Amino acid sequence: MKILFLHGWTSTPGGVKPAYLKSHGHEVLNPALPDEDFDEAVRVAQAEFDRGKPDVVVGSSRGGAVAMNIASGSTPLVLLCPAWKRWGSATTVKPNTVILHSPADETIPFAESQELLRNSGLPESAITMVGTDHRLADAAPLEAMLKAAEAAGAGTAVPPKRQSADRITRWLLIVIGIYSVLLVGLLNAVILNSDKARDRAIFMMADGMILLWIIIGGSLTPLLRRRLVPRIAAIPIDWRVRFVLFCTAMALIEEIITTTMTNLAPVFGSTPEEAHITASTNYFHVVLCHSVVLFFFMFIIWAWMLARWDISPPKVLLLFGITGSLAEATLNPTSLIAGFWVFVYGLMVYLPACTVPRDRGAKPLRWWHCVLAVFLPLLGVIPGGLAATILRRLLDVHFLPGVQ
Repeated sequence: MKILFLHGWTSTPGGVKPAYLKSHGHEVLNPALPDEDFDEAVRVAQAEFDRGKPDVVVGSSRGGAVAMNIASGSTPLVLLCPAWKRWGSATTVKPNTVILHSPADETIPFAESQELLRNSGLPESAITMVGTDHRLADAAPLEAMLKAAEAAGAGTAVPPKRQSADRITRWLLIVIGIYSVLLVGLLNAVILNSDKARDRAIFMMADGMILLWIIIGGSLTPLLRRRLVPRIAAIPIDWRVRFVLFCTAMALIEEIITTTMTNLAPVFGSTPEEAHITASTNYFHVVLCHSVVLFFFMFIIWAWMLARWDISPPKVLLLFGITGSLAEATLNPTSLIAGFWVFVYGLMVYLPACTVPRDRGAKPLRWWHCVLAVFLPLLGVIPGGLAATILRRLLDVHFLPGVQ
């Protein structure tokens, strides 16, 4: 494969990255780009492109901006931490573009590559979080660059099937969301006008959870994905550990909301003993002996699955949401038709799933992987239930009436 490699500012031809590509059997065109004159750098790159007719263009930092500003036709681009906001006039890239960027980059903010994706209307799968700094010269980012260049040159950089499947997933989530709004609205109209104080209180607790966790929390998710996810992804620990801990933190936040709702029972015209949506009014008893202790082992199973199967964040949300709905149905069978549980559980894992590296060597997703992804996490209830039982006895915890 013939690759045009455009180096960064103050860099020179023959650096680590083009040498790595060359060492793997590729013909690498690597012209010297002047640092002082960006327009001249573009002219040099354009002349090399026209003369060499490469299969793919790889641009690093300022070289990424150069790559964006040459006329490369349908030739795919692989951009490494592109400095597009500092040089050149191009603010979008073509569909067959892949971006590699480190969330820990202190030279070119990761958010700039996210902005470039939005400007270009590219899917989230077009950007890969990799590396620990701006240079991307360590083993992992070099390998990711090689794979991206080879995939781009072969025309498989952004898998069409995955994009299509993610669109279907998003539409399913939209349909479930609309259904949930209509169902909750109808039930509220019926229950809140009834004379059953306990039922009214439980529904108002559920409404509070839906408002705070799903509506407000869900609305903040795009912002958190841009601002928080890159920082979490930059934490230098194994991504599986990071994923499990992040999921657990999200579950702990969700339980703050639900336990608060239970404690607000008197405000809703009842008592926690009569109306509750958690096992106890004590937050620590809830998370240690009833809910999060179970989720923790389910998150471990999800980390195991993500290491093996390439499951996108939207699918992780949907699949774990279905798992959660099934789990809730063991307590109350009507939970199966209450679509909002998909979002209650799904939002615990969506942002953590966004921190999972794309270059982890996972296999392409098959339909039967989705079935397994729904049911395998339920196995986590076994060790989780055992841990909950032990903790409950050690701490002498007593749950509210009717809670097992």
